[in-house]
Amino acid sequence: MFRGTHYNADALVGPQGMIGIQRKVHASFDEFFRFRQAYEWNVFDLGLCRVGTAICHDSDLFESWRILSLKGAEVVLLPHANRKMFAADGTMTFDGSGREASREELFRFQEELVKDRPDPPRLHDVLARDNGVFAVFSDQVGFDGDSTHVGGAYVLAPDGAMLARTEVGLESSMVWVDLDPGILRKVRENPVFALLKRRPETYAELTIPL
Repeated sequence: MFRGTHYNADALVGPQGMIGIQRKVHASFDEFFRFRQAYEWNVFDLGLCRVGTAICHDSDLFESWRILSLKGAEVVLLPHANRKMFAADGTMTFDGSGREASREELFRFQEELVKDRPDPPRLHDVLARDNGVFAVFSDQVGFDGDSTHVGGAYVLAPDGAMLARTEVGLESSMVWVDLDPGILRKVRENPVFALLKRRPETYAELTIPL
């Protein structure tokens, strides 16, 4: 909450406490009625690396990754709440009247999600490679009082390679990965690295609203 307004936000916390907050910039379909959209992108220097965050739907837009990379991010965090909402009659609903799913429904959702999610997943591997960043994805698990989530986590390298992943499931899980700065240097020093070949003077149309 900021100045009396609610945001979908991610807090970055370290051993010494709060490091910073990223508020979601691009609202999902139902969030227009609940949250205000933010206007700024933040990158935080942790000493060992610089970190930015693209919250859930933010990660679907290439501009999110590009601006974080241009602002110095070496790792992009991807906190997600991929969800399904079930009405009392068992049908899907997106009006906020969700209920906790049965385990049978969760397993069915899990099977559908695994089937529909490519490996590497979505466009995250492409966007990590094009922007030369590590990407760390994690999804919520269980019922949050409104919708149901089946989790999953993975880490992508700056060349788009999958470094580690969990299976989508009904229980919390964790992956551990050592991020090799040598991979980051190799990708960013490549003469065909996308950010080295940019021509911003030709991109004016990208900022024109539809």
